[in-house]
Formats: sequence, structure tokens, C-alpha cells
Amino acid sequence: MTPESVTQYIAELEHPLKKEILVVRSIILEANSMIAECIKWNTLSYYCNGDFATFHPREKKCVQLILHNGAKVKNTDLQSTIKDDAQLLVWLAKDRATIKLKDSADIEKNRNALSNLINNWIAATSRTT
Repeated sequence: MTPESVTQYIAELEHPLKKEILVVRSIILEANSMIAECIKWNTLSYYCNGDFATFHPREKKCVQLILHNGAKVKNTDLQSTIKDDAQLLVWLAKDRATIKLKDSADIEKNRNALSNLINNWIAATSRTT
């Protein structure tokens, strides 16, 4: 996917928390200079040594980000590896979790924790690929 497709996706995005999604997007991209962005699975997705995060745009009551280790389930226990002091992660399986941020205040309160989680996730999933 090209940067133009991301720009087009954002321009066409209709979501009650679009402003908040864009803030989380900037936190992700600023967390690590190696992170790249594309449109995958019909939404904003992020990769660095493999796919690791995808927005869940159908969730309308919060900004939901799915952290994963690619599309295929892997026998990787990230749950015991990832440090989550802010307790933002809700584990869906041992190799995938979700983060739900309800509004701008919640995003700002958790800005540093989210950035740290992104980098910890990248480090942990890079060891498993």
C-alpha cells in the first residue's frame, strides 16, 4: 500500500472518534522510527519486522487497537513477556491483545504507556519471527 492510500483512507474515514484515532496514530508512528503504516484488512495497520497492530474501526464507543503477531496465530506466549504497568492490554490470546481508549483524556493519560507498549510489543514479536 502507498502513503496515498493511507491519506485517502483517513480523508474518507467516518468515525465518531476520528480525531482520537489520529492522535493514537501519531503516538504509534512517533514511538519508533522503524514503524511503517499501511491499509490492511480495510483499516490502518502498522508493521515493523512484521505486522503488529491494527485499528478496529467498527468499534464506535472507543478507539480500539489490536496488537498481534501477524495474521496467523503463533504459539508464542507474549502475555508472559509484555510488561504492561498501566494495565492497558486485554488479552484475547497468548499472542494478541486489545487496547481500548475511551476519549482524548484517556489517550493523553496513557500516551507514554502506549508508546512503551508499542516498543515492547515490537521487541517481543521480533524475537518470535
